Amino acid sequence: MKISLKIFIFTYCIMIVVTVLGGFLLINYEYQKNLEQAKMRAQEHNETLYTYVATIEELLDSERANYSLDNLIERMSGETGREVLVGGHDALLTQIVAGKATELETGQWIYAIWEEKGGKVLQVTSRYEERYIINYYDLSEILASRDANYTLYKNIIILTSAVIAIVLYLFSWYITRPLVKVTKMAERLSMGDYEARVDDSEEHMKSYEVQKLGSTLNLMAERTQEHMQELEEEARRKEEFMGNFAHEMKTPMTSIIGYADLLRTYDLKPEKRREYSNFIYNEGKRVEQLSLNLLQMIVLDKKDFEKKLVSAEELFAQIKESVHFLGEKYRLTLHFKYDPAYICMEKSLMVTAILNLVDNACKASGEKGDVYVLGKRIGEKYAIAIVDFGVGIPEDEIAKIMEPFYMVDKSRARRQGGAGLGLSLCQKIIQIHKGELHVTSQPGKGTWMTVLLNIEDKTSDEAAMEKNAVKEGGDADENQ
Repeated sequence: MKISLKIFIFTYCIMIVVTVLGGFLLINYEYQKNLEQAKMRAQEHNETLYTYVATIEELLDSERANYSLDNLIERMSGETGREVLVGGHDALLTQIVAGKATELETGQWIYAIWEEKGGKVLQVTSRYEERYIINYYDLSEILASRDANYTLYKNIIILTSAVIAIVLYLFSWYITRPLVKVTKMAERLSMGDYEARVDDSEEHMKSYEVQKLGSTLNLMAERTQEHMQELEEEARRKEEFMGNFAHEMKTPMTSIIGYADLLRTYDLKPEKRREYSNFIYNEGKRVEQLSLNLLQMIVLDKKDFEKKLVSAEELFAQIKESVHFLGEKYRLTLHFKYDPAYICMEKSLMVTAILNLVDNACKASGEKGDVYVLGKRIGEKYAIAIVDFGVGIPEDEIAKIMEPFYMVDKSRARRQGGAGLGLSLCQKIIQIHKGELHVTSQPGKGTWMTVLLNIEDKTSDEAAMEKNAVKEGGDADENQ
């Protein structure tokens, strides 16, 4: 059953019951009020008779008293239009309320309502010594008024019920209409339409509760849509990763198979055999490096690494030792400069990441270039910047370079032995350290890659070590 119909039925029943009950109580109250007024008038009449009877009994003898009472009763009955009876116990006993005649004492009154053919009458009885005084009051007008009120109210109830039914139905439809909109939106969401939204303004939602429901549902839809987009993007990246991986494996394997087939099929000169063997060796090494990088990325996702406090001096010493050969390999100059600090890290992983970044900078710089490896403390962060003045990266490519197998210049990267996994590996290592990797570049002017890491609080001993490092010239410029 719809909630609007439930609201309508429940409210309608309550209103009808309250209205009918209230009207009945009101009419009954008016009837009881009129009945009390009739009792008062009938009792006043009876009191007048009682006074006459008492006066006559005291002043006249029995015979004359009976005569006077007969005349009085006849006259008063004619004046009031109501029957008046005055007599002894035996004569009027049948007219007195059963069971109360013997209990009635002089100066007391009892009431009774009798049913007659013409309707109901009110009987008032009093007693003076051995005489009972009875008079009657016609209740026809009061009963007719009550019945007329009941009839009128019944007609009013019928008309009012119809009006209330229409108004309540429209009202329940009006207040539940926003819920219908919210329900339709939920149905669209369940069918996969994550762009569905409902107007959650107060004007359309009608009430705070429904407005809050609409806002929450919109937020849920927005979060669901974002999550679905993330899943779609993740699926796209995985699909692209597999495609790139297959391509990167296929290219060297094609060369290896081709040159191996030439060596197997033809009797070549020693120079050619050596040349083809070198091709096979180089492509094999590239496949090996690709496999190692992939394995390392998988390990980074699965393994928990223990981090320790490492001084910037110790870190840069390890970096200089690890990248020393790059200066000779690419025939360029490496510069190092750093501020003292202590950083919580897994040193071997961080050195691997910096080595990859420096290697990329060397490849981009060319011969006789300069590559800077800088360390600077910035508040509670420590920035390690790798700066080159080489070919640079187009602005629209910067957001993609962290994706596995993505290469800005594929031919140059393959020629230099790259597979497009280095920056992805670096980013994973930096994420393990809860750090950030920022890239700024301009084509033809160079690239600035910055790793931001958290600086840990140091003990007094560590602070002393840092002070000594400053004295020893940790910020000196060293060239290689």
